[in-house]
Amino acid sequence: MKSLTVGDLEDCLLNKVDLRRQKISQAVEEVQKVVHHLTTNISSQDIRFQAVPYSDTYNENIKVLAPSQFLVTVPVKGLAGYREAREQRWRYYTLQGTRLPCPLRDPEGLQQWLEVEQFMKSLWQWHETDVNIDGDIVPAKVLLVFRKLVENAIRTCHLSGKVSMLGNRSAVWVAVETSAYPVELELVPTVEIPTTWSEKARWPRCLQRWPSQERVECIKTVLFWTCEKYPHFKDWQVFSKAFLRLVRKLHKCVSQHFLKHYFVRNSNLFQCTNPIELDAVAQKVSTFLKNPQISPP
Repeated sequence: MKSLTVGDLEDCLLNKVDLRRQKISQAVEEVQKVVHHLTTNISSQDIRFQAVPYSDTYNENIKVLAPSQFLVTVPVKGLAGYREAREQRWRYYTLQGTRLPCPLRDPEGLQQWLEVEQFMKSLWQWHETDVNIDGDIVPAKVLLVFRKLVENAIRTCHLSGKVSMLGNRSAVWVAVETSAYPVELELVPTVEIPTTWSEKARWPRCLQRWPSQERVECIKTVLFWTCEKYPHFKDWQVFSKAFLRLVRKLHKCVSQHFLKHYFVRNSNLFQCTNPIELDAVAQKVSTFLKNPQISPP
């Protein structure tokens, strides 16, 4: 009987990792279509909720928390120009969205709220009593409205055989049957509230901008593929060697004008990138690799 070598075990491990990645990729693709279908219907029912767009690359509204558990953020519409309240007035609400007559211990554990007056622009629908109590937008009441919209959308879109509501949860959860495996989704309405970056923060450095979202996605993808090729702890113990592996992988991708998305099949993150710019980056990375002791030009 032939004995297994270390190489055989590594090949087996990589095959399992690749198979798992393909299943996750398939689940993400199917979940995206379901979420887009549902939220488009929800938006037509209630203008306060926007549809989650479908993307054949990275979708910032869908986060994979675990292979069978996704977080989906549904942006709300009609609340713009947020400003901090001059005075903080504590109010107390239950998880069912009703106001309590007296303070309780640990109020931070209860649902928070937003004052409509804190937004310079707001749709009149946010002043309705189904989500508003005395000028406060109560998240628990928003979730009650949103839950009913999701239930209606599942029926209207004829997805009852594929999508089902998960009960006995304070948040809105649905189960989706994909061809790969069942997936649970938490659907969370979100409002964008810009905040200021701490003055004590050292990054981004002075006179330098934040990396673009596209650049961050590409660097993350290079890291994912490199981790898959080098899955062992010993491969990452020496930072200089590990860093050069990442740089070499980056050089290969920009030279070939091709960076395969880690989760979405048949997608190239460099598809819309100027080839001349990619060649220029490849040249800079090549120069760095010839002498890694110096800073990249």
